[in-house]
Amino acid sequence: MGALHNGHLSLIERAKEENHLVVASIFINPTQFNDPNDLERYPIEHESDLKKLENSGCDVVYLPKSKEDVYQNEQKFDVDLGFIGETMEALNRPGHFDGVMRVVKLLLEIVSPTRAYFGLKDYQQYLVLSKMVNALNLPTEIIGCDIVREQHGLAMSSRNELLTSEQRENAAVIYLTLCALKTDYENNRILPIDTYLDLITPFGEIEYFELRDASTLEMIAEGRKENIRAFIVVQFGDVRLIDNMTIS
Repeated sequence: MGALHNGHLSLIERAKEENHLVVASIFINPTQFNDPNDLERYPIEHESDLKKLENSGCDVVYLPKSKEDVYQNEQKFDVDLGFIGETMEALNRPGHFDGVMRVVKLLLEIVSPTRAYFGLKDYQQYLVLSKMVNALNLPTEIIGCDIVREQHGLAMSSRNELLTSEQRENAAVIYLTLCALKTDYENNRILPIDTYLDLITPFGEIEYFELRDASTLEMIAEGRKENIRAFIVVQFGDVRLIDNMTIS
């Protein structure tokens, strides 16, 4: 959706390694914003975005001029996401994944890529799109790419530009907390998730911090140690930051 950073550019680099031709789309999709104010504040930096894509070796950029350019030939479809579409971001941002699926399906139909690359910072989105592609039998492979982080650990996001310098520095506590949780699990110190909340609450407002099955997003049974991923959302002022990490 533009305001490109090194996380986005890492997707281009991965795609260049694995394909002959790389296409990037830049489109701030209005149908995936459940908060109109969030859409209004979303950064638009097309000139610098295009230069970054050129320098990264991207071959083609699809930059629609309007919503109608993308949605004019839309055909309705329905995908049963099951529990993946009923939890976490689906609960906290009603309609968000419907909008994501709508636009991604259209973009895949317009570009017809063999593979499409998505960052795992939006891990639930990756699961949603994988399920959509399989359900609709679309000829595109959805590939998840590792989270790229700033020097102090904050997951790269276009929304980071909306943070004050102090908030941006404080937001590093998200990564530090995830690392502490992961280390404890690796050392067989399985503590209640609430144990880690006190690390964050002095700096930001926690929306949720949960351990889930990495494949289904189902809640983790007590004592389980395999295929676990931690998901966290923290509000710093008006900016909502999401992050996640493989725990075991």
